[in-house]
Amino acid sequence: MDLIVDSEFNVEGDRYINFDENLFLELDKICKVLKKQISTDSKRILVSELRQEKMSRPYVRERLKSITDLEFNSYLGNARKPVNNDYSGIYLFGSCEENMIIPVYVGISRNIVRRLGKHFWATGSNSASWMYRIAKKYNQANRENHKSHIEKLQEDLTGRIYVTIYPLAEPYKLHIAEAYIASKLKTYWNTFKTH
Repeated sequence: MDLIVDSEFNVEGDRYINFDENLFLELDKICKVLKKQISTDSKRILVSELRQEKMSRPYVRERLKSITDLEFNSYLGNARKPVNNDYSGIYLFGSCEENMIIPVYVGISRNIVRRLGKHFWATGSNSASWMYRIAKKYNQANRENHKSHIEKLQEDLTGRIYVTIYPLAEPYKLHIAEAYIASKLKTYWNTFKTH
């Protein structure tokens, strides 16, 4: 059994990327686009609007499609079969503070439509990780009592939280982009602690 294979791809078929000047230029471009979009009415969505529709995937899908010029790009598992009803990419949350939209959290997902639903409808500490982090920060939640605190935060905060997306299907770039954009935009609620 050979554990080392000389290739341009990992075991899942994802192409390795080059850490060169072009990568950082691309990440800067993505960062600028997201920052501009979160501040532009026609390129962002108020999360409470999505919650009113109970995060219905068809509704969220259509609203996201209305703010991006790009096509769906998500793939099903390792088969690399296009799903054609979701986005793989980066999402950015911004909070309306004194009539300005401040970037507060950036995330990545192979299925952004589904992931947004988990942030603002689910109550698990892993599935609603950002809400759990907020509740924990303000000593309102721990692993045992987090559910009701997360639900309250979801109701209270969604009226001032906006979301925008940037479709990106390359897994390596997604992971690098998340940390890069979080650092560049200084998104307070991102952490990169590992398990």
